[in-house]
Amino acid sequence: MMSTDDPPELSPPEEELSFEEQAQVEVIRSGQDAVVVPAELLKESPDSAKSQSMAELIRAMKGPQKIKLAMFGNRTVRSLLIRDSIRQIPLFVLQNAKLTEDEVAEFSRNSNLDESVLREIANNPQWMKSYQIKLNIVSNPRVPLDLSLRWLKFIQERDLRILSRSKNVPSVIANQSRKLLEKREK
Repeated sequence: MMSTDDPPELSPPEEELSFEEQAQVEVIRSGQDAVVVPAELLKESPDSAKSQSMAELIRAMKGPQKIKLAMFGNRTVRSLLIRDSIRQIPLFVLQNAKLTEDEVAEFSRNSNLDESVLREIANNPQWMKSYQIKLNIVSNPRVPLDLSLRWLKFIQERDLRILSRSKNVPSVIANQSRKLLEKREK
């Protein structure tokens, strides 16, 4: 599990925001903002039965509210915002200090996520210490090939066998898995 004191080092998603939006993000980060979000969306709670109403509430929110929720929201909110249509919002989710390794593993398995989110996960050395995340990155057909190939050499033989026969991965990954297996067997 990741420490909640030090957020992972990621390239800032605000690079694609306007100057005014970047300034607003910095104010939100400092906690001096006037952006109001419902308190129950910030607290960690095991009750996810309200996720449907949360989804509707989040859909109605404006950009700054979503950014604040992405950076400080609870697990349910993070799982909803990681699939947000605004490209920067999922990247802000990855900067949430409460984000756990299990959540990142879940995100890395999701083939519906934007390529930039998967790229951020694959380029984070802290997260890539996890074997499960490495396997998810290599197995996810949405991950750019250069990243999948970079992490393929760390995959165990039993998983390489599965990848080499899988129809759900790019053919390059399946072929490289076969070659790696042959090399290891020699």
